[in-house]
Amino acid sequence: MLNIRPFTYFSRTRQSYNLIDKNSASLGTNLAERVNLCSYRNIKEECHEVNINFMLSTQQCDELTKLGCYNSQDVVRDLCNICTSLANKLIIQATAVSHLYKEANIRIEQDIDSYVASRINAVLDDVRNEKQKNIPSKVRAELVRTAMVKGGYEKIVEGKSDEKLLSFARPGLTAEVNTLADQMLPLNARVVNYLNKAIKPLICDQTYDAIVSHPEINQRHLQQEHYMPVLDILNIARLQAEDWLEEGRE
Repeated sequence: MLNIRPFTYFSRTRQSYNLIDKNSASLGTNLAERVNLCSYRNIKEECHEVNINFMLSTQQCDELTKLGCYNSQDVVRDLCNICTSLANKLIIQATAVSHLYKEANIRIEQDIDSYVASRINAVLDDVRNEKQKNIPSKVRAELVRTAMVKGGYEKIVEGKSDEKLLSFARPGLTAEVNTLADQMLPLNARVVNYLNKAIKPLICDQTYDAIVSHPEINQRHLQQEHYMPVLDILNIARLQAEDWLEEGRE
């Protein structure tokens, strides 16, 4: 069984989840800490609130200022609020007895089936572009499969063909976050492009992890207590791809 190396830290204050990205500039907690989802199985759905935070680094703030965004901290806070509201909405819909229960769980199942693999493929694209070397499709598929298995997603990749592992459409979660952000945050195209590349994926990763970490959702869809957050799985994929390229195999 795999232990979670927490990308977030779970605060029991008012029995809510307080999520802070470990790439965030303000994080100073011991990353060797382990979290076992079992200890949260008794949290009631109505008390299981998600609060997502992301602190920009000085470099990120400077870059956004150069692009014409002079209130970058406010923009990122608003983006986190959008994702917090979305995560809590989906959690409530997927765990409450209502007409939205089935639809919400279908949506979450689709995201679980596609989100992590889609993000890994994006990371592999980054590595390919940085190194200016091709990664053959068969190798890419194996890198995706290996990273997901190491991250605790064996059941998700089981039986999937190489083609399936490389052909995921944009997950619904990412699409919805982008749609809401475009509607609520009036930003110029250059700022949007930077956020989409450098900031928003990390916040979306938190949002995804927050949803699937809910005890009832985890039990229904992942059915295991220990797995890695998205960020750690992406790091595995990146290191594996870089190692493969450094060995000079084409």
